[in-house]
Amino acid sequence: MVAEEDNHKVASMFLGAHNLSVPLQSKSFEYPVGYEGASHQHQVAQLMCCLQGALRVNLNDRIVLVPPTMAVWLPAFTPHRVGANAHVKLLSVFIDQQVFECDQPTGVIGLSRLLLELIRTSYTFPSSYGPASEHHRLAAVLVDQLNVAQGHTLDLAKPHHGPLVKMYDQLMLHPSSALTIDQWGEKIGMSGRNLARRLKLETGMSFKEWRLQLKLLIACERLARNE
Repeated sequence: MVAEEDNHKVASMFLGAHNLSVPLQSKSFEYPVGYEGASHQHQVAQLMCCLQGALRVNLNDRIVLVPPTMAVWLPAFTPHRVGANAHVKLLSVFIDQQVFECDQPTGVIGLSRLLLELIRTSYTFPSSYGPASEHHRLAAVLVDQLNVAQGHTLDLAKPHHGPLVKMYDQLMLHPSSALTIDQWGEKIGMSGRNLARRLKLETGMSFKEWRLQLKLLIACERLARNE
């Protein structure tokens, strides 16, 4: 596995469909506690399967958490940045969508035993195989299983308005804060009513719903660290 290496360097081997020698190829990654990668995107789709720890993936509009037995699906050209608050091991499957179509939306999916085993098997594929080979047929089954996988909502919409970002940053550091919405408004220079309206507009959730989701994600990360 690749340890403590920026995704830009590792994924450069898989950046374009024209650079993939086969339509589906897997790579292992390992990230230490505290790892924060740079934002990037790929010209091919990526399925990141977490084997240990809890992978955090920052998308443009939200953060998703990927615990073991789950994966995150990223269609081609999806900007993302990965982080780890626990020691993370994962398998990343790069897929040429011009060969294998997948209709899954961006986000976290559950992994059936069959899909997980197919992902593990894909890591053993040779660097070159033909369209009539056993490996190509297994790759097709993997994508078929991916298409019917169930989505999960282990994510948190990220606000973009300056004062709300300040509140978000502070709550990520201190999720047990008991400040009310009016107290947060005073802290970041907004009225509680304007804060609630702006947060609903940017995240689709009320302050109570959004803060609960934030606490759930952080709790999952702490469980992954055995805290």
